[in-house]
Amino acid sequence: MALNYYVQRQYVENGERKTPANYPYGTRAEAEKQYALMVSAMWNNEINVADPNMKVELESVELGTIESGKIKREVLQHVKPEPEPEPEPEPEPEGE
Repeated sequence: MALNYYVQRQYVENGERKTPANYPYGTRAEAEKQYALMVSAMWNNEINVADPNMKVELESVELGTIESGKIKREVLQHVKPEPEPEPEPEPEPEGE
């Protein structure tokens, strides 16, 4: 019996869960390749987490079969770094 593979990406953006990608595959090799590409994109978002335009808070990529479910899943929570505090201006030296 041939298995039907899938790769699914889910993420949370501004508190809302989204599933923009759910791909079917006929072979595990094809599914593994897409899984690797999606995990790589997820880590690219982690590298760019300080970008103010990046609004994704949590991502997951799952590889599995329709017949038996999940084979593996990678989950990454993107925690935005706290902004650096503004330096206090140095006081002007008093004249002598």
